[in-house]
Amino acid sequence: MIELIAARPAASQSSQVEDIAFSGNGEPTLSPMFAPAVEVVSNVFRDMQMSGSIKIRLITNGSRVLHPDVQEGLRCIAAAQGEAWFKVDGGSREAILRTNDVELSPHGVSRRLAICAELVPTWVQTCVFSIDGVIPDEVWLRDYLAILDAAGPARLKGVLLYGLARQSMQPEANRLSRLSLSQIEEIASAIRKGGLTVRVSP
Repeated sequence: MIELIAARPAASQSSQVEDIAFSGNGEPTLSPMFAPAVEVVSNVFRDMQMSGSIKIRLITNGSRVLHPDVQEGLRCIAAAQGEAWFKVDGGSREAILRTNDVELSPHGVSRRLAICAELVPTWVQTCVFSIDGVIPDEVWLRDYLAILDAAGPARLKGVLLYGLARQSMQPEANRLSRLSLSQIEEIASAIRKGGLTVRVSP
């Protein structure tokens, strides 16, 4: 199922649509209607001359980037001056499994990220937090940076680095806690050394 989300700045005095996001409770590119839905939205943007002023965004885990129909949708988003937010929450099999509860090859993540970035402007979206009081360490950071390096930093728009914004609904929720702004900024600084833009939302 595809869920379209119209995002509005909370601090704004008047409602103003900032983007149309393909997101939802699950992976939006799993829907066979993903590419047709993107085309419909893109056509509306073109007809109303909205391209550039309001973005089409895809929030994705990248699992179906290799599929031709999904690639068609990504090209359509790019043509409408939109972008993708590609989730990468760890760089090792263990870190990915711990955060996303799925077995993924780091090499596969890098490959799909690189392909996504070739088709549409792509930001990496990463959530950082502590588990049982243990914060992301040098090993976590090394493995994470390796995924970005393998994908090719020059292909990427940058990294959207954020902390826990709300209580997790997972059974492990009581083991998770937010990082301080300074702790997140330390991670951001290490990423920036690789030449990437980083936007921090603690």
